[in-house]
Amino acid sequence: MNVLVYSADGVARTSLNQTLSTLRRLLSDSYAIISVDAKVLAQEPWEGSTALLVMPGGRDLPYVRDLAGVANRRIIDYVTQRGGRYLGLCAGGYYGSSEVEFEKGQRLEVLGSRELKFFPGKCVGTMYPGFVYDSERGAKAVPIKVNKDHFSVPTGDGEASSSLLAAGFPDTLPVYYNGGGFFEGAHELVSKGVNVLATYVKDAEGNPSDKAAVVSRKYVVHPTTSNPSPSTGVAVLTGIHPEYDPSSLDPLSYNGMDVVGVLRDTDHWRLAFMSALLRYMGLKPTANGGDIIPPLSPLFLSSSDPAAQFNLFSPIVSLRSTAGTIKDSRDTFIVSEHTLDVSPRLLPTAAADVTVNKIEASRKESSEDDHQLHLLLCTRSLPQKMRTPLFDHAKYYSELVYVYGVQSLGRSIMYGEAVTSTQTILDKNLKLQSKLPSGVACVASRQLAGLGRGRNPWISPVGSVMFSLLLRHPLTAKSPVIFIQYLAALAVVEAVRTRKGYQDIPLRLKWPNDIYAEHPDGKSGLVKIGGVLVNFSITDREFTLVIGIGVNTTNERPTTSINHLIDAHNQKLKAAAEASGRTLSDSELLAPISHESLLASIMSAIEEYYKLFTGPMADGFRPFEATYYKRWLHSNKIVTLGDHNNQKARIDGISSSYGLLKCVAVDDNGRDLIPRQVFELQPDGNSFDMMRGLVARKTK
Repeated sequence: MNVLVYSADGVARTSLNQTLSTLRRLLSDSYAIISVDAKVLAQEPWEGSTALLVMPGGRDLPYVRDLAGVANRRIIDYVTQRGGRYLGLCAGGYYGSSEVEFEKGQRLEVLGSRELKFFPGKCVGTMYPGFVYDSERGAKAVPIKVNKDHFSVPTGDGEASSSLLAAGFPDTLPVYYNGGGFFEGAHELVSKGVNVLATYVKDAEGNPSDKAAVVSRKYVVHPTTSNPSPSTGVAVLTGIHPEYDPSSLDPLSYNGMDVVGVLRDTDHWRLAFMSALLRYMGLKPTANGGDIIPPLSPLFLSSSDPAAQFNLFSPIVSLRSTAGTIKDSRDTFIVSEHTLDVSPRLLPTAAADVTVNKIEASRKESSEDDHQLHLLLCTRSLPQKMRTPLFDHAKYYSELVYVYGVQSLGRSIMYGEAVTSTQTILDKNLKLQSKLPSGVACVASRQLAGLGRGRNPWISPVGSVMFSLLLRHPLTAKSPVIFIQYLAALAVVEAVRTRKGYQDIPLRLKWPNDIYAEHPDGKSGLVKIGGVLVNFSITDREFTLVIGIGVNTTNERPTTSINHLIDAHNQKLKAAAEASGRTLSDSELLAPISHESLLASIMSAIEEYYKLFTGPMADGFRPFEATYYKRWLHSNKIVTLGDHNNQKARIDGISSSYGLLKCVAVDDNGRDLIPRQVFELQPDGNSFDMMRGLVARKTK
């Protein structure tokens, strides 16, 4: 599921960065945090895959201008009719109210009604004087009192209620404030579903206050034909900034007030409060309150073939400056030789100096910020397990070479425990890319800025196999390059399902490049557990492809994983055996698959397919069609062609020329029209559902 953060005109840059940082810290193990604009909210099918919509702080008048009409109606419907969630922070809180009264009678006056009306009253601001747009000069650390009763939830066993707040949560909590309002008359609006979750402790003159600083409103959504399960929509609006992390603030920006110091002392309670708000809304934040974004790890470049090491390492060494660095188009690599006596604490500290803002910048094509990455050349030995505890190089290479007999792909890898993005490292550092041989892979156990289709962040928690494979494909090849993405996705599925006994593990393909599975709980239906992303460039002789693959292997969040599917399969085997009076031994059950084994088997499958795809008997995608269609989800499914007068069409396969969806027009009963009409479908560019908004071109 996605968490959408509005990031268009009006959103303050600092507020956006703080919002993204805290949400990623608390939610990134289970949700993709995606920045969106007004066009997305108005035109794309975002509602079905969205767990939360967040409107950050800034200025709400641009929100009024850009979201008026369709976008606002869809946001209202998402919350009130579809059980969605809206979090409005400061300006987003003003915007979510029925009416705004900001600095009435003053130079910055903003008055007027708003369309969302989640709070059925007026948001009045500022609560405290001194606000300056696009500045921290008027910011303060202000105490709030959290209404703990609203964070109590029944245990379901007749015992006393438990609390969403951490044990020992204080009676008052200082939080960041900069221009927010209070929600007028909120205490009297209980009959309209309003709850006051927190109040300001003092007013502007220092007198006691009970004005609402954080409010919520819930909407019961009754079952319908399209949405058979009852649900509850919820909007939470704040006049404060619980998302602000004081460790990233400049202490000198606050007119001599110790705002940062006050907030830093209680930041763990701020995170606990933010986590409780998210749980209150029905989300599942990280249990421990979130981990600080880890430092980037060294990259270990190694090879299974000692004879190939000179050709692997020598071109890279030739790029080094006298200082031992390679200044590349995206990153700077600090290159040195890996030896057994190098300990992590002796590595250059620059490799660990990664800020949230730099990680954000790495997502943008236009960013000129780079990272300093320590590249260790493993010329004498493979990295020991103590140096890479989440990945066993010896085990991987042993399976790759001796179990699967792989000859080229994955025989050399560049592994980092925590990296920005394997795809970015190989695709955007052109000097390094030019010196690496075809078949090299960049592998990670955790990505801090992983990318999926449409440059969406790909959730990359520990527990997934994540890698990018460099492949040089000749322009003279007979088979069209577009099909390589399909081969890679098929390889992931077949790397599991062709193992002896694993043929019933329910991995499936969703066009064009997603890996799906039937959730083992039997209720959640098909869920995404992986995907493929292919970037390519062209020279006068070849395509340079970077094939990025990620698949949940051992971590069931955010959906499920391969090993959880295997465990569910084993439970079925046990139940069937017990029903017939037998007890299965461990040897009769399927073993979980390690990251190293899965990576090796995927490399083997890609190599096998690629050899057939480009060999002397190459016949395009035709040799793979039967297996691909056996695994995909779309055969004979009916779609509606919006750009052809809502003509219904049956999915018939993939076109042999450009790899588009091939469909045949049908009548209302699903019968082919006569004369036969064939369409080829391609996505319209939306970032949420490739099977919606398809654009068709008629071929026959």
